[in-house]
Amino acid sequence: MPEEKAGKIFYSPEEVAAAGWGLSEEERSEVQKMFDDFNANRNAVLPEPTAELPGRFGGDDLAGTEYEGWTPDGDRS
Repeated sequence: MPEEKAGKIFYSPEEVAAAGWGLSEEERSEVQKMFDDFNANRNAVLPEPTAELPGRFGGDDLAGTEYEGWTPDGDRS
């Protein structure tokens, strides 16, 4: 029995197969080839350098406050 959620109808895999709506093996292999090509292109691109904040930002946000030296473990260093 199909389920309706938020105005969309969802069928179980068994219902899809019984209705003949599934992909043929040829279509599945074509889609898999497209995924493989995409992943090959994506993996061939060099990763871009990640953006970093200048030295005056980040680091120790607690410096100069009453919590200076505090660590998340509760230890004071």
